[in-house]
Formats: sequence, structure tokens, C-alpha cells
Amino acid sequence: MSGEPLVEADNVVVEFGEHRVLKGLTLTINAGEVVCLIGGSGSGKTTCLRALLGLIMPVSGSIRVLGVDLVRADEHQRAHVARQMGMLFQHGALLGSLTTEENVALPLMQRGDLAPEMIRSLARTRLAQVGLGDAVCNYPRELSGGMQKRAALARAVVHEPRLLFCDEPSSGLDPATVVAIDELMLKMRDDIGAALVVVTHHPASVKRIANRVVLLRDGRVAADGTVTAVRALGDSWVDGFFSEETAPVTQGTTMAEALGLIPPQ
Repeated sequence: MSGEPLVEADNVVVEFGEHRVLKGLTLTINAGEVVCLIGGSGSGKTTCLRALLGLIMPVSGSIRVLGVDLVRADEHQRAHVARQMGMLFQHGALLGSLTTEENVALPLMQRGDLAPEMIRSLARTRLAQVGLGDAVCNYPRELSGGMQKRAALARAVVHEPRLLFCDEPSSGLDPATVVAIDELMLKMRDDIGAALVVVTHHPASVKRIANRVVLLRDGRVAADGTVTAVRALGDSWVDGFFSEETAPVTQGTTMAEALGLIPPQ
């Protein structure tokens, strides 16, 4: 499933001082896609994500997101694009001084055009959808790692973004919870119609969720295609990546069980 191009990065070069991290990266993300970025340490995955989010600017090349050239855009244009993107951070990045509901409500509060009652209703709806309907008044320190990740996902999609970026969403989670987060990301994608761009080191997740796999190596795209197509290339790094797949979740485990909504049978 794919549609119009939402992200078009062309020959992007990003440098930090004298260190060149992205070295002519070219990549397109289409509506409705789930694109997993994989690659070894230092390949440029996180820098690529930050560049597509507009958090860092390239020294050359162009990045068009939702039709806006981020390199040439002014602050108002970048802010307009940012409001149509969501971000799921590796460690959740929930604010410890806010309740779960208040954390999820933040993107809606920043809009400035919604009544408090509507903000509360939308935040609670998203929390219920990720299995946290009873945790609206809890603080992050009172939640497990998996619950924090689910709350962060609810926050990332509460404003119905057209693009959802996820940085290592399975990091630090047990296999059952990884499955649950993967399924929730796909459910949220289907609910809001967003394209997903996921940086991950988890081969089982790639096989579950990806329409496309993009392999980064030395700051460039080394391979781009379906899971089957990329695995068929015979690349030694790719072969090693998929050979490290985590053991599957126990047969019969459902998403609700993994989330702790019902006890396992």
C-alpha cells in the first residue's frame, strides 16, 4: 500500500563539524507506508530521522516534507509541517511532572484552538486505545517500561499526524511487549492513515510491520525494498541482522495478554 510522496530527501549531506554523517542520502516515503530503517552503529539512522523531522539541517541537498522544502522554509512553514508529524522517542520521553493524561494532551494544547474539555476527551480516548484507560492520573514513574512506551505512542498520535516517526520503539522491552507495541503502531497507522518511519534493531519487528526496508550504510542508502527483496540481496550484514531474530512470543499470546489487559490462558 502506498500513495503520494510525503517525504522526498534528495542527495542529503549532514555534517557535525568535520564529521560527515549523511553522505548523499536519497529517500522517498509514501503515504500509507511503514518504512523500517536498519543499519549498523554509525550508519546514519538516527541522523536521518532527525533530518526528516527538521531538527537538523543538511549542508547540501533537499528535504521536502508534506510539500514543504525544509531547507528553504521559514519558521512558520516548518511549524506547520511539525504539527502534522508525530514522534515516538526511544525511551518514551514522558515528562515526569505531568500525569499520563497531561503528557498525551501536550500536542493538542500546543495547537491553541481546542477547548480543555475536548483536549481531555481526545487524550483519554487515545489512552484507552492503547490499554491505559485506567492510568490517566498516574505519573510516568508509576508505569512499567511497556506502559510508558504505550503512553508515548498515544501522545505521538493524539493529534492525528500524517507522518509518525519512531526511534527504536522496541528498545528495552520483552518479546511479548514488543509484539504488542508493533501491533499498536499498525493499529494507529490504520486509524489515522499516517505513514510510519521506524528506526529499529529488532528483526522480528521489521518482518511484522515493514512494507519497505531501507538499509543505511556509511550515510547512504545501500538497499531499499521489501523484506524479501532486501534479504535476497545476499548482503552479509543483512543476513546477520535477520539471523539474530528474538525467539517468538509463546504461542497463544494475544496483544491483550501482552499488554496485561487480560491474564494469559
